[in-house]
Amino acid sequence: GLAFYGHKETLGITGIDAVEIDTLDWIKADIGFFNLKKPYALIVAGCAPTRPEKRWPAEYFIALCRYLIDQEMQVVLLGTDSEKDITNQIRDACPQALNLTGKTSLFDLAALGRKAEIAIGNDTGPMHIIAPTGCKTLVLFSGSSKPVKHAPLGAHVSTLQEDNLKNLRPETVIERASTLLKQV
Repeated sequence: GLAFYGHKETLGITGIDAVEIDTLDWIKADIGFFNLKKPYALIVAGCAPTRPEKRWPAEYFIALCRYLIDQEMQVVLLGTDSEKDITNQIRDACPQALNLTGKTSLFDLAALGRKAEIAIGNDTGPMHIIAPTGCKTLVLFSGSSKPVKHAPLGAHVSTLQEDNLKNLRPETVIERASTLLKQV
């Protein structure tokens, strides 16, 4: 976040002012075999195993996914094999969800983001790949990171923060997601 804008400002002093966020259009991936149904929402419920304080609770993600399914969206769960416990828990509660945990590459994340209605997830790497694609992106921050400094870059990035993510109620995230989905 701030580092990019600091670099942009520094380059501007030298007369280089055509510095934009890379929207990752150059990344190509065939995501057709995932059998996605539009509209779909990307859910990134995991994060680094060493940073559990950055995880919004699974039961909250379940409430969010149920809301999205009620809105006739296909929920697509993303993550690595180390995050399969939380994504399997969500899938068990929301069997309509498409669980792509451990099945996507970094290039797939960008391609998925380009066509998704929204992406909602924790402060973790995949959100930084999805956000620049132009996807409406909602990132959930604990007190261990500063959104102004660490939020993903992109045209449609929104953040919510609570020191303890257990205090970030599902209703709050659902309300913000609903607002984002209504934006053109």
